[in-house]
Amino acid sequence: MTNDHLGSPRINTDRDGNVTARHDYHPFGEEISTSQRTAGLGYADDTVRKQFTGYERDGETELDFAQARFFSSSLGRFMASDPYNVIFEKKPAKYASYIILPQNWNHYAYTINNPTNYVDPDGENWFKVKGEWIWSEGDTYTYKDKKGRERTMTSNYTHLITIEKTGETTAQGGEKVIVTLYGNKGGKVIDNNIIAQGDGFSGSSTKISTQNGDYEVNLNNRGGPNTNVDLEGGLGLRRFHDGIQEISSEIPSCPTFGGAPCQYQGDWGTRRAHLTPLEGQDDNFYLHGKKKFVTEGRTQTAGCTAEPEEIVLQAVFGL
Repeated sequence: MTNDHLGSPRINTDRDGNVTARHDYHPFGEEISTSQRTAGLGYADDTVRKQFTGYERDGETELDFAQARFFSSSLGRFMASDPYNVIFEKKPAKYASYIILPQNWNHYAYTINNPTNYVDPDGENWFKVKGEWIWSEGDTYTYKDKKGRERTMTSNYTHLITIEKTGETTAQGGEKVIVTLYGNKGGKVIDNNIIAQGDGFSGSSTKISTQNGDYEVNLNNRGGPNTNVDLEGGLGLRRFHDGIQEISSEIPSCPTFGGAPCQYQGDWGTRRAHLTPLEGQDDNFYLHGKKKFVTEGRTQTAGCTAEPEEIVLQAVFGL
């Protein structure tokens, strides 16, 4: 199956590469059927149940199985309320970023009414139990501590990113890392759970690398290129905390001291995700791209983690 940017299978092929079926979808997942989409072009029924954004579609109800609840593509709404309750959110920044979006208050809404850019998490979450990240269905997990007492945790972490140091360094002293994005199809951090993986580096011979510990990435706060703000005359890009941000190729309204527009993709790439610390680390770290890796062979950062090919970053922005 060949998927689009949302994970919806658009072209199905057999083992020899012959097209067996094609599918086109309206924004909320209804399949498009027109006189121009003929069987001769491959638009025919097939037995593949995986449909819009990879959800399995029930042939009798025409509802999509989204793990935690069912989704109706004809209504553009879930058939049950979102199990996540912001009232129990303990982090003020996350609470504030959630309630500021009106669509979050509609617990039946799909992807804050922006289905061409986002897909909805499936309600299966990651928990850190006794120092280990594990996956469990739903937003609560109960376990027994060393004394046999039951403990219940809550979580709305639908995916997990790990940044693992390889023990090797780059030519400019950066620590080489492997960046991995895990989904939620298994019990622990296992290979068949991997959505995307890419190589990267952090720090340099004179700068620290991203501090060890746990961080979170807030997917509810998304900034487009129009949110790029220069500090002063091309000297730096203003921080975009507690969210993810696209980086513009240039900021025409921000001339450098030489008169040319400010350009930041060399250092930041086309995307960056703020790593919000959970354990008291510095809050100035990002996971970002770096075009200067290609143009100049740059293999160092000032403390953030760079993933030059943006394989994981692209997948994160598609969540």
